[in-house]
Amino acid sequence: GSSLSFLAADGPDEDQTDGIGTDAAIRLMEEHRNEPWFIAIGYYRPHCPYIAPKKYFDLYPLEKIHVPRVTKEDVKDVPPLALASTRPWPHFGVTLEQARQAKRAYYACISFVDAQIGRLLAALDRLGLRDRTLIVFWSDHGYLLGEHGLWFKRSTFEESARAPLIFAGAGVPTHGVACPRTVEFVDI
Repeated sequence: GSSLSFLAADGPDEDQTDGIGTDAAIRLMEEHRNEPWFIAIGYYRPHCPYIAPKKYFDLYPLEKIHVPRVTKEDVKDVPPLALASTRPWPHFGVTLEQARQAKRAYYACISFVDAQIGRLLAALDRLGLRDRTLIVFWSDHGYLLGEHGLWFKRSTFEESARAPLIFAGAGVPTHGVACPRTVEFVDI
């Protein structure tokens, strides 16, 4: 939890924990498609260590990945406790090149999870379940990728505190309506 480690793995999606979980969820949908059901699948990625099949790393050329440069001057008005989650600060003491590699790995993990969610949605369509299924997507926290010299979730900066909450499927408008108010997970 306090390092920037990653792996571009050999093998298919189904060899990874999140691919295995997606396969299990699809099997459950197939087995229970003619009855009411509830499935919750919690993906481990993009938590560190950032591990995803190599093909997802290939989507992000390293030369296009940038990490914010920060200096002590940039955070002179920030209380020291607000920077305490990344020690040593900044960037766990790694070089900017190493931080760029870690950020690329994070992006690879996001694309890997996107592909798993795509597999779930394709299964809903294949099984004819989309019209009677409510889909809720959320994350338990936001994430820092070098902003303020910080990484991960343990911060009160906006990047770490903001999280997605998306509803789709049965009974939800398809044209994408955003709620103008603050929402919380208790709203689920």
